[in-house]
Amino acid sequence: MFSAALDRLKRGLDELNRINPSIVTRLDSANDEDELLQILRQLSTGADRARSADAHIMKGHILDFIEEDVGKPIVPRPDPASKHDRGVHHDDTGRLLCPAIWDWDNISVRTKIRSGDRNYVITADHWPALFYAGYKCDFDDLEKGLFYSPMLVKGYKLIFHSPSGAREYALQPDQHLLPANEVQQGDGYKRPRKVNTRRTVASLMRVHEVRPRAIAYVCVQMCFALSSFPVWNDNIRAFDYIALYNNIVDYFECAPGPAAKGRVDACLKWWNDICYPNHPRIPDNSEEPENSGSIARMEEQRRAREEPRP
Repeated sequence: MFSAALDRLKRGLDELNRINPSIVTRLDSANDEDELLQILRQLSTGADRARSADAHIMKGHILDFIEEDVGKPIVPRPDPASKHDRGVHHDDTGRLLCPAIWDWDNISVRTKIRSGDRNYVITADHWPALFYAGYKCDFDDLEKGLFYSPMLVKGYKLIFHSPSGAREYALQPDQHLLPANEVQQGDGYKRPRKVNTRRTVASLMRVHEVRPRAIAYVCVQMCFALSSFPVWNDNIRAFDYIALYNNIVDYFECAPGPAAKGRVDACLKWWNDICYPNHPRIPDNSEEPENSGSIARMEEQRRAREEPRP
């Protein structure tokens, strides 16, 4: 368990170095423990502020996502500025938070969840229905449709792109089965609007592909927005959001074999075809050797021509 956690942290550091190597350089070049702790405090403060800002924007927009999904207003509609009247005690938010292996439409199951029955406690050990395409799972193949939920894509676009980008992405049944070029845009796509010149989080971070930890972050933010917990706290006892994040990360990063890795890569390709269609993704397991492109080959040819002929 301990070694698995350390391995996850190491992979996280590698990911941070990939996104922003200057931060890792600062950490490595710290002169002493005090300077290192100061840098870590700055990182923690920045992360807390970003997480709070994302939670704030998700809190209101997720209600719009649900109404688009069900095709009618939520009744009763929770206050978009409050976390009251959410969670399992609201039919629409509870439906998405309910573990996919349980039948939310069964009133007996709903009652047991809401009453705190010990056999129906929602924990990070279950994948919520929100994570599945169509919010349903196949008991004989629990991986089928997992993380293919179009609503998760809307959440990603909201956080990493823009609210308008999230609105323009339409929720369609069985969308995970469609090629990216057949995915429809929402109603807002056809309405003329002012061009948004503000830079998105993705552009500021120079992000051009969806990564597993970004999916995990969006999943946790959306689950938190659906819940009735008023504020984020790492020590929330009723639900372990950190464990949920880690479980998602491990699903993508710790595939048990090539078949599982293939399914993970297919899922990431689906995300990237939708979110970054103009930036082809290079698979992490690409067997193409370094410097094997035409430019590198040309440079080899140029150098060869400079060598003296016998």
